[in-house]
Amino acid sequence: MATWRVGAARDLPLATDASWDGPAAAASIFAWAGFDGDNADPERARRGFLIYDSERPALKGSYKLPFALVRDGELMASPAGLRAAASRLPQTDAMQAVLDRARAVLDAYQSKRDNTAQEMIVEDAIVGEFRGNIPDVPIAAGVNVEELRALDSDPMFVTLPIVHAVGAVSRNGLLYDEALVGSIIEQINTKRPGALFGHIRDAERDSAFPFPDALWVGAERVGDTAWGKAYVRPGAARDYIRHLKAVGGEISTSIYGKGKGETVRPGVRRLTEFRLESLDFAPPERAALGRSAAPIVTAEMAADEPVDLSPEQEQHDMTKDELIAELTANEIPPGVRNEIVAEYETKLGERDTRIAELEAQVAEYAAVQFDAALEATVAELVDWKATGDAAQAKVAQFRRTVRDRILAALGNERTPEKIAEVSAAVWEDIKPLAETVRDALAGPAAMVAARQRQQGAARWADTPENRANAIRTTGISI
Repeated sequence: MATWRVGAARDLPLATDASWDGPAAAASIFAWAGFDGDNADPERARRGFLIYDSERPALKGSYKLPFALVRDGELMASPAGLRAAASRLPQTDAMQAVLDRARAVLDAYQSKRDNTAQEMIVEDAIVGEFRGNIPDVPIAAGVNVEELRALDSDPMFVTLPIVHAVGAVSRNGLLYDEALVGSIIEQINTKRPGALFGHIRDAERDSAFPFPDALWVGAERVGDTAWGKAYVRPGAARDYIRHLKAVGGEISTSIYGKGKGETVRPGVRRLTEFRLESLDFAPPERAALGRSAAPIVTAEMAADEPVDLSPEQEQHDMTKDELIAELTANEIPPGVRNEIVAEYETKLGERDTRIAELEAQVAEYAAVQFDAALEATVAELVDWKATGDAAQAKVAQFRRTVRDRILAALGNERTPEKIAEVSAAVWEDIKPLAETVRDALAGPAAMVAARQRQQGAARWADTPENRANAIRTTGISI
């Protein structure tokens, strides 16, 4: 059986990754600890997992609940990894004392995070369900609508809520206070960031530069709500939003950037020095604030006045049934498609990890069942009652001999069902040896004269007198 212990390090630096890929993190730890070669270092590996099996530290399957990852050769605790480990800890099959020590590790890192303002990558989807009038968000200074119309004779703009309420706290624990909301609006109006369907992967942030599907051209606060207006470039993204409008679908906006996080109260963090990198589109189910919104599609005229799409412009809108019948994978914007693929790859990795853990547990249980069945069979075959240390040691030695013979005959078919079949044949082969050993243990010199010749072979006469003498002298009951 597994002997679970806590070997996790409590002094790792905190990583800034917002996302978490458990299988990839575990693989990075094993590679860093030499498990991919011939010099596996269990003491290194266990630092990045909450618990490990101390009986089999050289096996990758002996490590559970990764919470760290390796960055530039350094093992770092991931806040997202710590949250993932915390969510799985109550379902982990280990003694309560071990689980309590693992929880203490998580608490230590939470305390460290609470006392440290650190730079962090922010990925927060924010949407709201709004009724009533949609505000006329002005286009920011510096955006030349006339020139845009010269490049695109039929430009399309979409107006969406960015933050539905100042002071709200997202599901990710991020506080949207006055300063953060004001900073987001200002950066949209001055930087005019792009919008993708989905985010760039963390591993590609330093090198990738995909063309945005839309460009944010204005933002303003109306009451407690921050709104943004984006110009949607021609192509799949524009078609998708038109289709989404036709079927009554919803979409969210997802903030992506960097800032310094500090704890306001347990579970709530304030963000300062925020640098907005992109304001992307995301599926409504990822909304961090738990709401969803229908996109408001408009066309911008030279005077910057928003108008509803004309009947002529809407004549190509499709019904829901028509859209479902005609949509193909190629019509989904690349960003959305890549994000869906990445999400399912993560789920598949977690599934494979869980399957591997279950297979290891099943194999361990099967091994225990096999050993128990084998020991019971050997004990039944060599059912010699012995008293005295010397006699017991010799009987035990012979039982090991019988056990080894059965194992050799079984080969790789080591199942409890196969033991009965194989053990019978093995016992027939070694029965003469068994009788010789038994006779030797029960045959001192004074009993030699009691042997009789049967079919040319010396046999020990099983008489009441000889049996009593054997029991008295050797302690073995035959």
